[in-house]
Amino acid sequence: MQRQNIGEGIPLGQYMIKKETILMRAPNLVCNRIKNLLCLIPPLLIIASTTLAQSEGATNSLRWSINGYLGAMTTNKADELVNPEELEFDSNNLAGFALAYDRTINISRFSLGFELQVTRHFGSQEYYEIGVPITIRYRPENPWLEMIESFAFGLGGSHTTEVPQVEIDTNDGSRRNLIYWMLETEFQTRTPGDTWFFRIHHRSDAWGLLEPEGGSNAMALGFRRVF
Repeated sequence: MQRQNIGEGIPLGQYMIKKETILMRAPNLVCNRIKNLLCLIPPLLIIASTTLAQSEGATNSLRWSINGYLGAMTTNKADELVNPEELEFDSNNLAGFALAYDRTINISRFSLGFELQVTRHFGSQEYYEIGVPITIRYRPENPWLEMIESFAFGLGGSHTTEVPQVEIDTNDGSRRNLIYWMLETEFQTRTPGDTWFFRIHHRSDAWGLLEPEGGSNAMALGFRRVF
């Protein structure tokens, strides 16, 4: 019996159209899978951290908080933000809020959590951004400044309702779905449970993991209240 080749019996034009359609849909299918996985992370994280605490018999502390923040977009790369003389601000700004969950890891000074962010970008372009980062936080016992409460890093995904023009201008292209990370320093106030924080709000393609290449950075100041 003669073996039938792939595409045999299908006109060449139709076969090429089907092949191109599959290739065009592949990135969207991958993005949808990533977004579905990100939606599962927060509940899985709560279940995992609770199970870990119960299994180890630790008296772990957990807390929920609501965060509000206001910031300005820059045209800088992430490595340029450490030098104030190189900062160049864009005409777009942002304001948002986040619901955050945080649980101490065993009896250490580290905690694990996540944020559900909703950010409004306004100025030269108006659009919304949804972010879901997983966060790890460190609360120093003897900080070099007494007002410092903690340091945090978050990594996850970011989705915007429009492709940000500042990302196109600085990278010659971008996309709505990108990798998100944030770097934060939190400061104490006189009221227990209330803190101020300063953070870098970052979107990027993760060194070419996503195409086309794109990304942006913002500097934001925020207020956090634990409940």
